[in-house]
Amino acid sequence: MAVSQLVEGGHCNRISNGQPFVIGIDFRPPMPAGWFLPRIKPSADVLQGLMECLDRAGAVTKIDTESPSHQELFSDAVDGAKLQNGVTWALSFYVGACLFQPQEKKLRDQIKRLKTRVARFTEQLPREHEVVGKFIFETYTGESFLPEHLRPSEPDLIALQEAWRQQFGFIAVRETLKVMERYILAAEACLGQAKPRNHRVLSLVRDLASVWQTLTGKWPKSGRDPQTSAQTGPFAKFVRIAAGSLPEDFQIASLDASIRQVVDTP
Repeated sequence: MAVSQLVEGGHCNRISNGQPFVIGIDFRPPMPAGWFLPRIKPSADVLQGLMECLDRAGAVTKIDTESPSHQELFSDAVDGAKLQNGVTWALSFYVGACLFQPQEKKLRDQIKRLKTRVARFTEQLPREHEVVGKFIFETYTGESFLPEHLRPSEPDLIALQEAWRQQFGFIAVRETLKVMERYILAAEACLGQAKPRNHRVLSLVRDLASVWQTLTGKWPKSGRDPQTSAQTGPFAKFVRIAAGSLPEDFQIASLDASIRQVVDTP
């Protein structure tokens, strides 16, 4: 019974309880299937600045430069690769999101139109006891044909009647449309109506926070300047250095709100 209820509404319908989630934090922002990921690779200077931020957080192993061990060199190389790959992914995904993610209003409008179309189609379906519905049913199963050579065999008739009842008949289609309506409504509720924060920036900062956690073993923290209210500390600087390497057309005016929200919601 539990599995039946799950598949007849979907996971989002089961967990939402009608409350909106936070785009970029609770669920992945909508993206088309055919988008591509541009490669935005940070420069050596940017990586050095990021390593210094990690060093301040105690994440960088101190290496004896006169006689480094093989293990130290290996660990340093692995951490450097993790940093470069993680930051490259975060920056690349942000640019790809800016290029391909639809605006939330456009997505809400599309969902609203889809709900209307599903409702109208459901209303227009004939009932099986009505003339049109009964005629279509009997032409599908072959029962409406009179000459013996035009009628289906008994096994074929049984198979057609069962398929109509289980999958293709108007009652079955209505049940399918009810399921469709439930998961469309759940997706709409998930998206919510409130104007979200810039979730693309939020996703970028969260991806960078994941890189930080991988290399430090801790979810990042950030203080706040009492005079300017700007986010402070190694992680805030880490984010600003990484974001500063974005192409000119994708530079971010303010990162403070996103940094604050990400550090508060690990």
